[in-house]
Amino acid sequence: MSAPGGGTTTVVLGRLAAGSAAADVLEVVRDWTAADLLGPSVWIDLDQPAGPPQLTVVDRDGARTSWAEQWLAVSGITGARVVLLQVFEDANATPLPVPPVAAAALALLDRIGLGSAPLVNLLVPSTGGTPVPEEAVVGSRPNVLLQARDGQSPTAVSRPVPAAELAAHAASGLATVAGLWTAMAEAPFDGTQGWPGAQVVVARAYARTLDSQAVFTGLSEQVYRAEGTLPRARTARGDRLTDVPDVQALPTAEAAASAVLELHRDLTRFAAPPPYTPTPRTGVGLMQAVRMFLSFLWAAIRNAPRAWIEGVVRRTAGNIAGWANDRLFGDRSGFEVLVLGVRPAGRPAQSADEDDISALIDEATRLAAQVSPGTEASTVDAGAFWSDVTTVGVSLADGSAVHPAVRMPQFGQDRQVLDQPAVIVPAPDEPVHRLPVGALPEVGALAVHPDDPYLAAQAERLLVAERDRPASGPDDPARYGVLDGTLRSLSAWMGRQRSFTWALGSSLSWELEQARRTLSEAIGSAEDTGGDQPPARILETQRRTRRFVLGALAAVVVALLVVAGLVVGDVLSLVLGGILGVVLLVVWFVGSALVFMRRQKELFTWLHERDERRARRAWAQQHVAHVAREVQRLGVLYRQSRLWTRVLSRVVHDPFGAAGTPDVESAYPTGLSGVLPLSVAVGSAAFSPEDHVQLVHEARRAQVHVGWLGSQLQARIETALAARSQRYGRAEHRAVWSDTGYSDQGPLTELVRTLGTPEERRAAAAAADARLVDWLTRLGAERGLEWSLAVVHPTVTVTAGMRLETVSGPAFLSPVLGPVAHLDREGFSSTGAVMLANQVESTVLAAVGVPVPSGTATQLGVLPPGGRRSMDRFVARLDLTRQLTLDQVAHFTPSTPAEPEPQPRAARGIGTRI
Repeated sequence: MSAPGGGTTTVVLGRLAAGSAAADVLEVVRDWTAADLLGPSVWIDLDQPAGPPQLTVVDRDGARTSWAEQWLAVSGITGARVVLLQVFEDANATPLPVPPVAAAALALLDRIGLGSAPLVNLLVPSTGGTPVPEEAVVGSRPNVLLQARDGQSPTAVSRPVPAAELAAHAASGLATVAGLWTAMAEAPFDGTQGWPGAQVVVARAYARTLDSQAVFTGLSEQVYRAEGTLPRARTARGDRLTDVPDVQALPTAEAAASAVLELHRDLTRFAAPPPYTPTPRTGVGLMQAVRMFLSFLWAAIRNAPRAWIEGVVRRTAGNIAGWANDRLFGDRSGFEVLVLGVRPAGRPAQSADEDDISALIDEATRLAAQVSPGTEASTVDAGAFWSDVTTVGVSLADGSAVHPAVRMPQFGQDRQVLDQPAVIVPAPDEPVHRLPVGALPEVGALAVHPDDPYLAAQAERLLVAERDRPASGPDDPARYGVLDGTLRSLSAWMGRQRSFTWALGSSLSWELEQARRTLSEAIGSAEDTGGDQPPARILETQRRTRRFVLGALAAVVVALLVVAGLVVGDVLSLVLGGILGVVLLVVWFVGSALVFMRRQKELFTWLHERDERRARRAWAQQHVAHVAREVQRLGVLYRQSRLWTRVLSRVVHDPFGAAGTPDVESAYPTGLSGVLPLSVAVGSAAFSPEDHVQLVHEARRAQVHVGWLGSQLQARIETALAARSQRYGRAEHRAVWSDTGYSDQGPLTELVRTLGTPEERRAAAAAADARLVDWLTRLGAERGLEWSLAVVHPTVTVTAGMRLETVSGPAFLSPVLGPVAHLDREGFSSTGAVMLANQVESTVLAAVGVPVPSGTATQLGVLPPGGRRSMDRFVARLDLTRQLTLDQVAHFTPSTPAEPEPQPRAARGIGTRI
């Protein structure tokens, strides 16, 4: 059982036999407890049946009986407040003999282990002339006699307590003396030491409970939600900031995103390496061509014998291998005999293959090993960037100050704001865009989220490429229609997502794509060796050229020998023979040179391409690590943008957690039925925009000030990460700005998981409501009680007690807050009248949400309600005389020996109306 009063359990002792007055009080307390007017309590009958003592636990679920010692031990009670309740009914003013109640009560307390608990003796006579035996007083303990008068306030004219209201009158006094009211954390006699002798104080009790949920709900609605999701920020004068026209809202948001990116361009832009510059082609001069031809001729002549010998050996080996294969395995065998590494068909056993990917895999592994260390160590702190992003994002709605480099919309000297949250960030429940299955066969089903412009751009690129692919079958026209419709649908969806965060993410995704393409080009260049040996066709051309040049040379040599023979045989003269020989040499040289040069163009082209590949590979190997680090950095930044988009979305579209806060039951009942004394009243305050217009204006100026959304964002981040900060012993709401979002255990990922949950939204709403209540409490303390009651609660409907009517807030609560000098004279003896025994010596107040003038009363600790119950008001008051001797109070007379039979009485009680 949860006890009121900070863990102190209230135990009530009395004679609870059926039909007794104390039993009627128990029924009233049970009804009020079920209505949440009173906290839980424990009741023990002094007239215990045979066997172990029993007790009755009364709480909101009703009453249940348990074994006293067992229940007290199991419940773990650490502190108990014991009240002995004695109710005396009028019996023709004849004193009734009273059994030794005090002695029985103390003996029972010792028996169940509560003998050391403080005890207060509450005496309740039914009328001013009801006799109370002196034996009912407990010596050395506080004795409180509840005056048998009932009035609406201490200063109002009172009346005798009607018989039908005696139980409610006693329950009201018991609730105040024992601290049973739900809002009371202390009781008036807590900590009181023993009294000297047998003395008594006379008391009067009052209570007022005011259900202000309607006022709170109305005020909260008007301040936080009446103007839409984003209430318009107020200046210090209370004027609303003007909003940006709708046609300019989106360009304004996108311009703000561009300004933030430009402010942090060193972080958000791709730092591309210097571009590769191709080597220009160079021409071949005449003398260079002649030298190249002569060098080629000399090499061909010098290597001709070796080439001839290698050719003979290769052909012989091939023939031998073929002959051996046929003789050993037959011509249809799948086995081959290799001789000198030559196959029977005459091709090499291990020829080079230009399309082999093993070299590409090795080169990729090597490049990854080079890039990885730099990538792991290239984490960049982007905390300042995301702080500026969120500041600018919320400033678009609340008009707060931003970096001077970011120009925000202005109207004259005043800022303008956006009142459309979707222009700042997409809503958390914005549906994803799904591409039809089969639109991209190699990708399959694809879902694009509103915080992922990079994937949207990639999907658009793939759809365009697939749509523009040349037709290859009869089904292509239909497929073109599907792709074109899908592309249009995606483009329209991307257009609807345009906002501050979409522009931010789109720019980062574009930079990331440029870095990715550059990295792909660099890796491709680094892995493109292309082979340092010329292709086979070029080598074959070189062999044909060599054979032609050598053949032409042989022919010229033969021709020269013939000419020499003709000269020797005197067929030709020496001069003519010399001229003819020179002509043959010139013709051979020119012809061979021309054929050589014509057939070397392809070789020269390949040589240039080889040199280009080498130069580009050197360039790529120089910059590939840098580009890889850029891809990693921009990838991290883009991932962070997606996570921060979700954070902004859940705060901007639900700044006060309104969507996640259910209605909370009122702290105080509004449907009590039955008879209540005049001293107890239950009321409910209504909200009216007309009556509360000034209060709403001041509340908006205080709560929805310039910068309110930024404050709300910071508060919700800190609250969402409070448990993590306590777990790790550091301020995680500060570390979250620099978190990369890579780890699922990081603060940024946990923030995204926590924000927007029902628990977090309820906490956000409760925090906003608490700020509103704190502001109202401070304002009431500054402007006084009368202002607080008149402005906050201008209209109160009394639903139980007093008179069922509509009154003002001051008329409902103020009467029980003022000072009073005397109690009514009824019930005091002539000795007491002479001694001014009815003079009020002290007043004890327990007040929730009601400013009490200092010095007028002793204030008890209270338990203010929370949530939408925070504006409920409660006042419990107890006026006490000084400690009096029994002869100063007319009720006390010696007991008579006889005890009459109990008189039949009509049942009385307080019920709860559902």
